[in-house]
Amino acid sequence: PDVAYEKKYLEPDDHLALLWKNNLKFNSRQLAALKELYVWRDYLARNEDESTGYVLPNNLLLKICEILPREKQGILALLNPIPPLVRQCIN
Repeated sequence: PDVAYEKKYLEPDDHLALLWKNNLKFNSRQLAALKELYVWRDYLARNEDESTGYVLPNNLLLKICEILPREKQGILALLNPIPPLVRQCIN
């Protein structure tokens, strides 16, 4: 019988593994942004039936959280190329 792949659901501290793997240290604002974007990316990936890497690759996710741009132009300036789903959801 065919069984659909089920991606495990996020645990509260899953986003911290990204910092550890990349040997990064973030302040509390950066950590809060990382957690929010990590959850958003997972939600969007599930809704669109895409991988989280397609929605927003880890390196770009970390770059946004490191720099914390204040407006969408600042976010777009960091992303090259701009992932299609980020372009769609930037507002």
